[in-house]
Amino acid sequence: LYSNKDEDKAAIATCRRRNQRSFEEDDSPRRRKSLRSSLKASKKQRDERLAQQTNRVEREVSSDSYRRMIARFGDVFNSNLKEFMDQLVSDSINKDHMHLANLCTRLDYNGYLSRSIQY
Repeated sequence: LYSNKDEDKAAIATCRRRNQRSFEEDDSPRRRKSLRSSLKASKKQRDERLAQQTNRVEREVSSDSYRRMIARFGDVFNSNLKEFMDQLVSDSINKDHMHLANLCTRLDYNGYLSRSIQY
């Protein structure tokens, strides 16, 4: 008597043999040439799309409006950072919270923030 495991193994082996034969039959030179030309066409389309996207991004990044927007974001960020650090330093000194003083030290461990925003 065959167990279910043996039947399953036999069925899997049969499927594999069928798939292998099917694959070998489809591996004709005409089929390979068709696949190759299809892959080349896909690559060409992908390269064209990539070139278009690259050109669009380069145009946007080099525009004056983009530069102004990035500068404005930088100014707003620095202003908010200065306000946050001022409040954090003030609270750590006035309220004698060691964990806030530790946080200030960790955020400005190399002095970069204090030099760049001069709070």
